[in-house]
Amino acid sequence: GGARYLAYRHVAGFPLVVATGMAVDDILATWYQNVASSIVALLIAAVASGIFLIMLQRQMQRAHAAETLLRDAVESMGDGFLHYDSQNRLVQFNRQATELLPAIGQFAGRTPVPFEAVMLAVAEEFGSDSTAERRARHLARRQEMLFERRVGFMFESRVLNGRWLRFTMSPTRDGGAVDILTDITALKQAEQRLRDAIDSLSDGFALYDADNRLVLANRCLYELTGHDP
Repeated sequence: GGARYLAYRHVAGFPLVVATGMAVDDILATWYQNVASSIVALLIAAVASGIFLIMLQRQMQRAHAAETLLRDAVESMGDGFLHYDSQNRLVQFNRQATELLPAIGQFAGRTPVPFEAVMLAVAEEFGSDSTAERRARHLARRQEMLFERRVGFMFESRVLNGRWLRFTMSPTRDGGAVDILTDITALKQAEQRLRDAIDSLSDGFALYDADNRLVLANRCLYELTGHDP
């Protein structure tokens, strides 16, 4: 009882006509099956895409949260923090770094900045101690230690305002480097007071390290031994 499509064809050379018929439902069955398969495939793809987007969004949220946590941790540090990428360009620094070396503040919102530009900007903070020759030597040593040998190093320097700073530089796993600036003014002042106290002793005083090298001696010792300090 369903609708049918009929086709007629005359057989050449014979007084015959061949007729064939097929139900519409049979003709459309394959098409319906293909449409159903396509719909299922689209639904699966849509669900998979939705799951992927949800996972991606969660990953981005976690990354953003981790980045915010890291930024907050860096800002809460008592030391200055400067992060350089694998090309030795300044990409991040905290507020404490700008308090210890105010010239760094000019790079806010302008990163990445080549280390040479940073070094030149803070040169005035160190007065006559920062010469072109010394900056060139420091740049070469930094390149060798942090970016070639991948080992850290440190040094201490006094800035024009009388403050003493310790620079601790370390390579990072991503090929960059981190500089930590520590205000050691109080430590230097304590050391100076200790030296003054030792120098005021009426007896000779000498301090040697574990390798039996002279670390500290007072004036009385030189006077007693006849050596020029």
